[in-house]
Amino acid sequence: MKRLGLHLLIATFLGSALASCTIKDLFGFKIHNDLSYAVVLEECAGSNCNSLVPPNIALNPGATSYQLVAAPDGTIRTWRITRTDGKIVGCLPFRFRKDPNPYANTVYPTSLHVPCGSNGGAQAIGNKDWPDPSL
Repeated sequence: MKRLGLHLLIATFLGSALASCTIKDLFGFKIHNDLSYAVVLEECAGSNCNSLVPPNIALNPGATSYQLVAAPDGTIRTWRITRTDGKIVGCLPFRFRKDPNPYANTVYPTSLHVPCGSNGGAQAIGNKDWPDPSL
């Protein structure tokens, strides 16, 4: 009975958290590891990547991870790429001001990474959408 109560509590919380979002407000894309070594994708919680949003995603060479994000709002959402030994490879500082194509499930290779710098790659992409919507 306790388990049922916990499940109802979780369902209520998720329902209220997602109430303001509709399927139309979300879109997906894929990150594909086209590098010759395994990597770990770490979603940055802030602009400088000092804190991360769990869980991390391990990708072997050739593997792909599907990402679902909120409606394009121009906010930079950075994924830091590290080797399995923790060495930083670079960052994927995604910024979408408009939906690149909600039905295409666009694939972005890890080799697109830019230097993370002190701001999760924001300096490297400037004030534009990234990756370039024409990809």
